Amino acid sequence: MNLKSKVIRIIQEIILFFSSTKKNVVIIFVPGKEFFSGGILSLFYLFKATKKILNKDSTACYVCTLPYHPNILHYTNSGKGITIFNYFSVLRKYRNANKIMLQVGESFVWDVAKLVNDSRQTAIETSKVHINVLNLNMDFMPPPIEIDKLRRFSTSLTITAAHVKYTEKSFSVGYGTEFTHLCPWFVEGEIVSVPFDKKKNILLVSHDPHEKREAILNEVRTNLPDIEIVEMPNMKFEDYLKFQSEVKWTLTFGEGLDGYLVHSSFTGGVCLAVNNSTFFTEEFAELPNIFESFDMLQRNMVSFIKNYSNPADYTQLNNICLNIIKKYYSPELTASQLKILYHDKHGFELSSN
Repeated sequence: MNLKSKVIRIIQEIILFFSSTKKNVVIIFVPGKEFFSGGILSLFYLFKATKKILNKDSTACYVCTLPYHPNILHYTNSGKGITIFNYFSVLRKYRNANKIMLQVGESFVWDVAKLVNDSRQTAIETSKVHINVLNLNMDFMPPPIEIDKLRRFSTSLTITAAHVKYTEKSFSVGYGTEFTHLCPWFVEGEIVSVPFDKKKNILLVSHDPHEKREAILNEVRTNLPDIEIVEMPNMKFEDYLKFQSEVKWTLTFGEGLDGYLVHSSFTGGVCLAVNNSTFFTEEFAELPNIFESFDMLQRNMVSFIKNYSNPADYTQLNNICLNIIKKYYSPELTASQLKILYHDKHGFELSSN
């Protein structure tokens, strides 16, 4: 452990020492090295939502680095103001808790599964340990054999799905439990919708790599020279949200039904994406801004933008898309689904507020 890590650990231990111990604790894992993604943003939002929902007199909530990851005190571009703790320090403080719940992103299952060989974890009664695997992206979901390792130190395991599509039974075969929807949200406070005439003629492009990325962007550069192309700017999250709300067009090369599409729709914009049967429900396929393939996107993107570059058609499309998205994504939906997860499935006491 280097000097910086030792200093961070001392600060964490001091904060923990002076914080009161509750009957229960919820721990949300993040990597020990900061990176920026929609999944990470949703984890920090989950922390804040959890603190509001659960009874603060009986349950504490912490963000912790994954087991065996480097110590880090804060993330600088997401989770602003949230202190991050060492998992084993929190576990030691709460070794006698009634319930210890671990919120584990699907990509982190391999890290957390290593605890099965750690005496600090196995010394805790398995009946006290509750685990929820946050299946944020089905493409990264570990196979059932990895999930089963978590059951070796927990007798209560649930799996939540960020997309309604993979709550279908065909996706959960072999996992020993159904996937239930938990809407991932990422923005605090009210989202302001910006009208067409106040938006800038900019195409905001996601950072995701794709083999047709340059060919598609070159179509725009050649045929729509008045549109400025901005590829995922390096800026603070708050500034990025404001920037996205001001652009007319967003293009995602990711899973499609992601933060680019959701936030763009909530802020009055139009996002272009490619249909992916793992993430989209059938109703999205009918939208003109959701293309069958990247080949279709490349062939039709220019004409699509020309056809919808007027206030009436642009605004109508945004409204149609937003009405579908609101069925599956909103902070209110996240709160109601979290209450079911914590109270109904894991027996935590909710806040009376």
